[in-house]
Amino acid sequence: MVGVACIGLLFLQRYCSPRPPPAPSPQRREKTPPLWGCPGGRAPLWCGWAIGPLGALSAAHVPARARRGAENRMSTEKKPSPKPALDGMIISDTAIRQPVFITMMMLLAVVIGLICYSSLSVSLLPDINVPVVSIRVTYAGAGPDSVAAQVTRPIEDSLSTVSGVDRITSTSSQGVSSIVVEFTDTTEVDSALQDVREKISAIRNQLPDDIGEPVFAQVDPNQNPIITVAISQGQGQTDLRQLVDDEIVPQIQSAPGVGSVDVTGGQERQINVLLDMSRLQWLRVLPSTVSAAIAQANADVGLGTAVSGGREYDLRAPSVFQRPEDIASVGLGTTGYTVGDVATIEDGRADATTLVRLNGSDAVVLDIRNQSETNVVAVADAAIAKIDALAAAYPDLQFAVIHNDAVQVRANVDGAIEEILISVVLAMLVVWLFFRDVRNTLVTVVGLPVIIIATFAMMSIFHITINIVSLLAISVAVGLVIDDAIVVRENIFRHMERGETPAVASSRATAQVAASVLAMTLTIIVVFAPTAFTTGTTGILFYSFGITVAAAMALSLIEAFTLAPMLSAYWFKQLPPKPLHIKPGEEHLPHEAHEQLGRLELAYARLLRWTLRHRMLTLGIGAAFVLLSVLAASTLKFSFLPTINNHRTALSIQLPPGATLADTDAQARQIEQVVLADHAVASLLSVVGPGGASESATFQIALHEDASPDEVRERLRAQLGGYPGVIFALDRAQGGLALSTAQRPVGVRLRSTGDIDDLAPVAERLMASFRDIPGLDDMDMTYVAGSPQLQFQLDQDQANRYGLTNQTMGATLRALNDGDTATTYRAAGDDYDVVVRLRPQDRTDVANLGAVALPLGSSDVPISSLTTIVSDTGPTSIRRNNRMAEIVIGANNIGRNVNDVQADMRARVAAADLPTGVIISNGGSSEDQSEGFRSLLLAGCLSVLLVYVVLASQFGSFLQPLVIMLAMPLSFLGAFVGLWLTGLELDIVSMIGMLMLLGLVVKNSILLVDFTNQLQAAGMGKEDALERAGAVRLRPILMTSTTILLGAVPSAIGLGEGSELRRGLSTVVIGGVITSTLLTLLLIPTAYSLLQSLTARVGRGQQPQAAPAPAGDD
Repeated sequence: MVGVACIGLLFLQRYCSPRPPPAPSPQRREKTPPLWGCPGGRAPLWCGWAIGPLGALSAAHVPARARRGAENRMSTEKKPSPKPALDGMIISDTAIRQPVFITMMMLLAVVIGLICYSSLSVSLLPDINVPVVSIRVTYAGAGPDSVAAQVTRPIEDSLSTVSGVDRITSTSSQGVSSIVVEFTDTTEVDSALQDVREKISAIRNQLPDDIGEPVFAQVDPNQNPIITVAISQGQGQTDLRQLVDDEIVPQIQSAPGVGSVDVTGGQERQINVLLDMSRLQWLRVLPSTVSAAIAQANADVGLGTAVSGGREYDLRAPSVFQRPEDIASVGLGTTGYTVGDVATIEDGRADATTLVRLNGSDAVVLDIRNQSETNVVAVADAAIAKIDALAAAYPDLQFAVIHNDAVQVRANVDGAIEEILISVVLAMLVVWLFFRDVRNTLVTVVGLPVIIIATFAMMSIFHITINIVSLLAISVAVGLVIDDAIVVRENIFRHMERGETPAVASSRATAQVAASVLAMTLTIIVVFAPTAFTTGTTGILFYSFGITVAAAMALSLIEAFTLAPMLSAYWFKQLPPKPLHIKPGEEHLPHEAHEQLGRLELAYARLLRWTLRHRMLTLGIGAAFVLLSVLAASTLKFSFLPTINNHRTALSIQLPPGATLADTDAQARQIEQVVLADHAVASLLSVVGPGGASESATFQIALHEDASPDEVRERLRAQLGGYPGVIFALDRAQGGLALSTAQRPVGVRLRSTGDIDDLAPVAERLMASFRDIPGLDDMDMTYVAGSPQLQFQLDQDQANRYGLTNQTMGATLRALNDGDTATTYRAAGDDYDVVVRLRPQDRTDVANLGAVALPLGSSDVPISSLTTIVSDTGPTSIRRNNRMAEIVIGANNIGRNVNDVQADMRARVAAADLPTGVIISNGGSSEDQSEGFRSLLLAGCLSVLLVYVVLASQFGSFLQPLVIMLAMPLSFLGAFVGLWLTGLELDIVSMIGMLMLLGLVVKNSILLVDFTNQLQAAGMGKEDALERAGAVRLRPILMTSTTILLGAVPSAIGLGEGSELRRGLSTVVIGGVITSTLLTLLLIPTAYSLLQSLTARVGRGQQPQAAPAPAGDD
């Protein structure tokens, strides 16, 4: 990119510099030639379009007789003035000569831009979710320790060799292993999913035989759902869950882009084989015998093929089950008994492990998640369309959409588009205020919608979605892209004031400022070149914003060199020449040296003259402002990303380990009454026992649009203070709510290669030291100890005596208590578990299990004589990160900056006596923030270097770029003060605005220094050249700066949804442009003058590069 920029600068200087103008005719002043088919010296744009290729084509089709008649008439008429030669740049001169071609190209750009706009994906933020593949494996009846050792760890070891893996996190809980594999940004998700499948298939024989089949998904289970839907029915919930599983979920899953649909609530259909303990012992039948008999009877065996009567038949032995009742007739081996002799067959429901209510009424909830790298709005719309169709198909069901991310995304996008439109109107107003002419204003801003619309085509090329970051880039770019047109048209206007025709003025004026305009544009573009070096969430945001701005600036450069001079040539009015005040001996100087200045220009020239006479004092003032910027920066608070109000909040409760589902439900109902009584609450979704955790419950609260989530949280916090274990969730910057411990904004991660039980005491000591940190609340950790366990420890001597193994004993106990899934019963295309377990009345007490006698050999041996029951505690879940045991301590920051709270936590960690092998790192948003600021610091350094390369190439000097770049630190003062005055924190988005200032604020300096060089090359003295250049370039500098300021005002004010994310960057731009413009007008000329004096004094300075005299400077 930098190489292309430098080559472009050299090309302009070599081939596109204004050529010496021809000597003007003494007989008459040049006039705009009449356009083809249009009488008079001027013509409207539509008439001008008729010339060029279309005009030649039309003339070629005129009949010969008509042409001869026209020629005879023209011979008797006065011939028009000869068309003046255009002696500017090749690009702009071609545009002036071919208006139809340029118009068609601009129209084509608009059409393509509109097409791309309609096809671009729409999302709230750029896709900051890394490519992931999740695996879920069930292991019925196994505790977290067993799941981690026998399922999770073997899978982790296998997946660690997959190409592109960045991180593997896992959670092993009761009966379930959940593994999330995160890949690098460049990894193709589909191929990664295939690699994961192959790796797990290769180790399938190393995993327990009775695990469920692994379930794969291209979605992170920790990702917030894009849609939550509650379904209820009036006559009860008896068959609702079955209907949802069989009919509703498959329909929604068929919607394009839907990654997963998780169902919570209701009771699933299950065929229960309820064993009678007394009958088992009387008939001496083992539970495993019942399970094996049912599984063998349900086998559907293929028998090959056979030929009979000249036809080939497929042979098979189907399952003997036609109805659930058929299970009772299955024989139990050689015992002579049947299943019906020892058990009762029930077509019933599985035990409820999770309860769901919407506003206090029972319901079934669907959490719909989209696949990675898919369009949230498109997926949500497709899912909602399916839900609407299902609602029409099942009128007895009530569908309630609890939340839909597409609604929030659309509101935020609409708000950003409104701000863009307001910015366009404000930019037009600025141009009109300076030109005070409607025609000239329209000519200046007519290219603005072309640039904005064509930018969407560039976004499509670079795979950037329509989101509030890319739209923020367009909103801010409104004031930038019009800058090139302002500089070109203002210079054209100045040339026309000399008496030049619009066509000639457009040609010469464009060529005169071409190098400056190119350098101004390239400084903005190269600032965003380091997007390739930023990673993570920051890199994704920086890429989306930077590429959008750079694309808009590149288009603005094309428009300034083509459409701008073409429209000016045919739409600008001929102006009477202004008198010049040429002093004796200064006839050789350019026209600008002799123009009459206005009052504002004269006042600025006098002020500039004073600063040039007091250079050291002026530079000292500048240094003081730089020091002030450092002091202002020290008062700012830092954060990662601003949170966006999504009109929701949430809370959770955590009862002591071992609490029953009934106990948790009782407390949940009390909390529901308090929450629903709040006037700001629109709806409440309660989930008791999420994921089978009977001691916890979550509450998702939807608020009315005029409600403040912070105020609602504080009210509920005061009312629910008496309930133990209540924790509130804050809004996440990426969207959604930080309901889980690992998602909270502040935290600490503890990792160890040892056992998680050894890591737990360290985490508990750290939590105890954190409790008195100001602003720290809702603290919790992912490790929950103390879950009560009863361990049936097998007496090995007794087991050896009867030939009993621990696996056989465990399977027997699991079948008696939790149940053993013997097989599946298939009906109407659906499979239902057939579970063998004791009757409810036989498993009310653990002591009953010990009394069960097992027929071993010729003896009936009670389980209590084979095992010893030991009471113990264990974790409710085991979390691992990159194959290391991990515990995450997470908390919320209330009324205090997140970094201040995190700093206090780091101090407590540093003071703690940690055992060897324990690794501690920042959690929460601090982890992402540290990575983001490091990336942006590197990007800032590279941006400064690239801007210097562009400026050095433009001015042919090693020292003059340093003078121009003095505006960079001057802009930071306004940026920091702006954030301080508005009470905003310096976050990642604001930092991107700071980087943008690096290229933005040097634009004014380029105009000043470039024109000063031209005047000095023409023979004007240094001080006079600086004063004249400043006065002449004051108007375009004020115009461009004002358009940038007003273009950022709508976002800074925050007129639409999602303004929380846009305000910081816009405030930085406004504050930086204000201070840099005011100080640049005085400090840059002073520094330039001082540099020239120093280099002349030492005799090795860089003299201003001689530039050809501007076109028309006679």
